[in-house]
Amino acid sequence: MQTAMKKLILPLILAFSMPLWGQAGDPEVDSGGVAGAAVSISVLNPCGKNTTTPTTTPNWSASCNQNLTGGNKLFVACVSGSTGASTISDSLGNFTGAAMTLDALTNNLLHGLYTITTGGADTVTITTTSSNAPVCFSLEIQGLPNGVVDQTGTAANQASSTTWTLPSITTLVANEIVIGWGGQNSTNNTFTQGTGYTIPPGTCVSNAAGACGQGSGGNQSGFIEYKIVSSTGSYAPTVTLTAMTGTANTVSYK
Repeated sequence: MQTAMKKLILPLILAFSMPLWGQAGDPEVDSGGVAGAAVSISVLNPCGKNTTTPTTTPNWSASCNQNLTGGNKLFVACVSGSTGASTISDSLGNFTGAAMTLDALTNNLLHGLYTITTGGADTVTITTTSSNAPVCFSLEIQGLPNGVVDQTGTAANQASSTTWTLPSITTLVANEIVIGWGGQNSTNNTFTQGTGYTIPPGTCVSNAAGACGQGSGGNQSGFIEYKIVSSTGSYAPTVTLTAMTGTANTVSYK
């Protein structure tokens, strides 16, 4: 009897004394052996700008500066005179007829994040309900962990000033990209990026690093700038310009 009990108890003692490493849900296993592995988010490709002033729909069309990569995301933002539904499409068929989010202001803002399923040379087209030519920008983003929106600011009309402070957002996730954009669809201007933000070359006519001027060949002008962050917090991008009124907004993606 005693011998039988020892045979039963010994395996139980060994089972409860074994380490739990490697079980499902352990962070070292789930992160590939590195707890809290760093997330690498990068902007690869601004999809150009149009160099003429459209007068009928579609209102804006531009070829990307370089080939898109399948699996990445494309962020597109516009300052537009449109007050109704607007859509985005592209020559590769990645997001044909996809809706854009509308922020209704004096100069309305449009934005959206779209999945690139097919890579290659691409042309992006924005169709709006207005014959007023919008100014639009786009960024190809790589490495977003979830590829969804975290926070969107409350779009705001900007008073005439040489510095615009864009709507503030408070991020909920550490590793994100914060994007600010804005402008006006009836006045030429030049915008310079805020501290810590990047205006990518190629997003505006005669664009140099850190400066974003006339956006679509007519009297429209605007900017897009971004900052890749690694901690949660409050973010309110700024931009400097020759004093004028306009509209702007901020959004972050995780």
